[in-house]
Amino acid sequence: MSNYAVVTVNIGNTYAKMASLTLPYIKSYANKIGADFIEITEPMSSDINNEYSAYWAKFQIRDLLDRYERLILLDLDVFVTPGCENLFEVVPAEKFGALYESDYGCDLSQEIKQQNTRMPAINWSDNAYFNAGVMVISACHKDAFTLFPGDDGGLDYPEQSLMNYKIKKHNIPTFHLDYRFNHMAYLDVSADDRASSGIIHYAAIPHQLRELFIAEDIYRYENNITMIPGDLLMQFYTEFSHLEYHFQSDEMLGIK
Repeated sequence: MSNYAVVTVNIGNTYAKMASLTLPYIKSYANKIGADFIEITEPMSSDINNEYSAYWAKFQIRDLLDRYERLILLDLDVFVTPGCENLFEVVPAEKFGALYESDYGCDLSQEIKQQNTRMPAINWSDNAYFNAGVMVISACHKDAFTLFPGDDGGLDYPEQSLMNYKIKKHNIPTFHLDYRFNHMAYLDVSADDRASSGIIHYAAIPHQLRELFIAEDIYRYENNITMIPGDLLMQFYTEFSHLEYHFQSDEMLGIK
């Protein structure tokens, strides 16, 4: 057993097709950096068993931090390219690492305001807000991932906003990952930067389309075809004829 682990959440069958595409790359990444791979497959409790179960299940990393010195948590809807750097070497051990959407033109002030009214108010004047799809966490940060009765999440991003709140409340030192480690199409970065990113995240895309776009990117990557620039990706919501790859059937992927 390693002192480090790569963790993802995969609950139920809703995202089985997506998991068949992304998990091999996540597992390969864990193996490459010498970390254990852990797949969380159960909700935290019967009290939180709804459409947000997978999101709230991320708080199970609190218990994992009793066993591991450091964790990398990756959402299931990420494509970790084979050339991705070791995030344990990128982020200093004493710091919590994540991409701050507020660094890339995203205004989360209303979400922050809502979160700050649902919990005892804290000083959040900088409006700094990270995306919880890629996080690098050390055991010394475990207090920020402890859920208490009465804890309440944000309006649009429940668990993510609560995690932001707790990191801020506990004054945990942070490391702002750059977009190459959590590239999302809506970030204010060059449209050509997807191809050079180590982790591509398909956040804010309906899950049926996410599956199609993930398959498309993996197909292009494996066949050395230029990847679709970020500014065009969103336009393909209704223009699937532009895609090189037409998604395989469930039977071909071995999904019943």
